[in-house]
Amino acid sequence: MNGAADNNYRVALTVTGDMSIDSASTIDVVGKGFSDKAGDGKPGIGGCASGHGGRAGNPSALGVCYGSFKEPTTLGSGSSHTAGSGAVNLDVAGTLTVNGTITTRGQDQVAYPSAGGSIWVRAGRMLGSGVLCADAGNSNGDQPYSAGGGRIAVTVRETGAKVSDFTGPITAYGGGAKNHKTDPIGGAGTLYFRDADQDADSGRLVIANGGCGKTTLLLSIAYSLLKKDKRAFLKQPVL
Repeated sequence: MNGAADNNYRVALTVTGDMSIDSASTIDVVGKGFSDKAGDGKPGIGGCASGHGGRAGNPSALGVCYGSFKEPTTLGSGSSHTAGSGAVNLDVAGTLTVNGTITTRGQDQVAYPSAGGSIWVRAGRMLGSGVLCADAGNSNGDQPYSAGGGRIAVTVRETGAKVSDFTGPITAYGGGAKNHKTDPIGGAGTLYFRDADQDADSGRLVIANGGCGKTTLLLSIAYSLLKKDKRAFLKQPVL
């Protein structure tokens, strides 16, 4: 990784029983990732947004997509102006009920926002209707450049359990801009879901941006798992 990050900004919990995040509660690591101008998705020369699971939307962004889509633990990169977001790692032996929010969303900025971080959940079951968010930050000024989304992976292990038992939104959208409110122009991050009856080489990889966007880089192994939103942009690297 390029740049330093404090591991104290990673929330890592191992729970031997059940865990509940009620509707009034939040796990929030926004802005707790790489500092400004740091991380593998950091900007190039000049003012730029940053990337992580998806690339930043600005044309001069030189940072790469990085981290694991199956076991995401990497921090979001910082933009020219602000820090990226942190990482949440939950391993729950029993049932994880989320009616509140787990967020590692990137930070909004007038010009150059930062990338989303990581959320990695393993649980016997996951229930609830809360929110898991690793979206990128938005640009609130006149610069039409936005950051890349982060990474989220959810694996459930109890016999018969499915990720779809959780009914809340799970998103890693690329960021939007003031003049493109309905079309995020940063690259989408990654979402990976594995049900209890699927082995380690299976699961579902989702690249969804809800609009248009910059590229999201994937290794070839990911393509067999991919379910692509028709408006998400993908680019396969040369291996």
